Amino acid sequence: ILKKGRIVKAEAPENLCAELEGKVQEILCEKNEWKMIAGKNKVSEMRGVGDKIKIRIIADELLPEYNCVPVIPTLEDVYLECFDEENTYGNV
Repeated sequence: ILKKGRIVKAEAPENLCAELEGKVQEILCEKNEWKMIAGKNKVSEMRGVGDKIKIRIIADELLPEYNCVPVIPTLEDVYLECFDEENTYGNV
């Protein structure tokens, strides 16, 4: 992975994803809760699921207060972790 013209990660994709194991999780929340959750965490993905919002976040620790579910990291998560130095939705 190149960042600002420099190699920051030079590993096989599966090894890059393994670095985030235990840090990627999904939370199913009410539509009125997503801004609070997203404002405190690095958001990898958000999508509507019925009348709720599913948020995929990257955090150093699991967030049991939100009934989070650990998920398998993807290369998209790795990319976000490398390039997004600030919280993606932190200014909502």
